[in-house]
Amino acid sequence: MDGVWDPESGPYSDAQKVAMQLAATQSNVVDDHTIPPDLLAELQQHYDDGQVVEMGMVIAVLVGMARFLFSFDLADEQHGCALG
Repeated sequence: MDGVWDPESGPYSDAQKVAMQLAATQSNVVDDHTIPPDLLAELQQHYDDGQVVEMGMVIAVLVGMARFLFSFDLADEQHGCALG
């Protein structure tokens, strides 16, 4: 389990790493949420346009659901969870 929480050096393929970068970009509340051109180019090296759109849509739905739950105090915000 060493490295599982570290997207850069964990046991992930390059495709998985760039997908996690997309998720981080879309869920960053400080950012303007646009996908930088270099990230999009890297995504397109591993995924076709349909897959990129699908990942983006799933991430958007999950981030939106989380924000809804937190804004109505329906869930406690956690910054990670321990593996049991």
